[in-house]
Amino acid sequence: MAEASPPTLSVIIPTVSRETLTRTLESIAAQELIPGDEVLIVQDGPADPAVREPIRAAGWPWKYLATGKRANDFGSAPRNLGMEHARGDYLAFMDDDDMYRTGDTSPSFYRHDGPGAFAAIRRAIARHPGRPLLFRMERPGWGATVWRPMAVRFGEACTPMFITPNRPELLGEWGRHRGSDFAFITTTLRLWPPGALVWEPDIIATVSQASGPKAEEIPVKRNLIFHVWPLASNEEWRLNVEELAGYWSAFNGRKIVGVVEDGQTVDFTEVQRAFPTDPSIEWLVAENDPGRGESVTFATAAQMLESLNPDEATFYAHTKGVTQTYQRQPQRLESIRRWRSFMYRGCLGDPATVDDVIRLYAVAGCLRQEHERQEPDRPPSYWMFSGAFWWFNHARFYSHPDALRLGPTRHAVERHFGELFGPEEAFCFGRTREGHAYDWSPETWDTLEKPEPCQQ
Repeated sequence: MAEASPPTLSVIIPTVSRETLTRTLESIAAQELIPGDEVLIVQDGPADPAVREPIRAAGWPWKYLATGKRANDFGSAPRNLGMEHARGDYLAFMDDDDMYRTGDTSPSFYRHDGPGAFAAIRRAIARHPGRPLLFRMERPGWGATVWRPMAVRFGEACTPMFITPNRPELLGEWGRHRGSDFAFITTTLRLWPPGALVWEPDIIATVSQASGPKAEEIPVKRNLIFHVWPLASNEEWRLNVEELAGYWSAFNGRKIVGVVEDGQTVDFTEVQRAFPTDPSIEWLVAENDPGRGESVTFATAAQMLESLNPDEATFYAHTKGVTQTYQRQPQRLESIRRWRSFMYRGCLGDPATVDDVIRLYAVAGCLRQEHERQEPDRPPSYWMFSGAFWWFNHARFYSHPDALRLGPTRHAVERHFGELFGPEEAFCFGRTREGHAYDWSPETWDTLEKPEPCQQ
């Protein structure tokens, strides 16, 4: 019986004519190439003779393509064009300033002990035929090797690491934002059965520090999800809206306001009048379900905002203190009012700090507390931000397989982020305090007028 032919590779490289492309191609030329391997260099924009001619002169297996119009979308358009023309059994992706690792016959700047990248890839495919693979890569300038945890997370799953069968029906989408590679990997894996991904510990690539726009140069898109239960019997919902309106300029993205109605609530038009005059507000109106609380509107709003953009974040809050029982407890009501003011101010008072923090953490809020709450058929939730006001990063939140799977109870939103992320992934804008904020004394609140960061 004839031995099966080794799988062929199509390597797709978007380029903007960086000088480092030569070094990238040299790292490929030093691999163990076989007939059928191909390298597709795809120009972002019109063809560049300075890039095209040397590639043509080099001969097989190089191919040169051009999109014709500069997309400037972090390489997504060139990669999509390259995938259309790829004929190899498996797809691999490389940037024009990074290198594949090779064997000990290679030039010194990417030499390493062990097999070259292509040999390691084909060896892994032989062990796990027909499955997507995630190898590791090193970032010398960042002092890191990724992946570290075996989890598909932003920063741990990047362009050169992913090898996938060339099956168009099982290929995802390259996003049009920073982190487009992470979006492609995530959306591709969603098309495969759970557990299909193979984690390979071999390091196959060395990547430079990003030479494109720095994260801090890209504005964060800040969205809002706000839940309102507008009880007619008290003014607390209006006071919440007034406080939120004072920070309205913090939101430069979409604004989704969910309103639940029942026999105790004011007319919806009265709620609309209480908010800033902003035609971009998207309204969700639903019947109040006491058993589900704010998850009634949060679940729908979160689906509407789904993206894998690492430079997009959403702030969630609800009308705190509206329950009628608090009206009969003046001291507790005053504590609740100080509590929510602290949270609005801490989460929204400094958008620049939010931008810096939310790129690094999955979620951020005020007054983080250890809080174990177990519910039937749900993962344990060991911490929360007191009051459940928080920002979440889109790439980190929506890439989690359970991001949109809330529990069935009124505590679902409150406990959800503690189910998904450990406390090390949650940044606190204000110090953690023991005990329940409902019962804190005025003196305790006085100490929190100038909140200090939690220890992370």
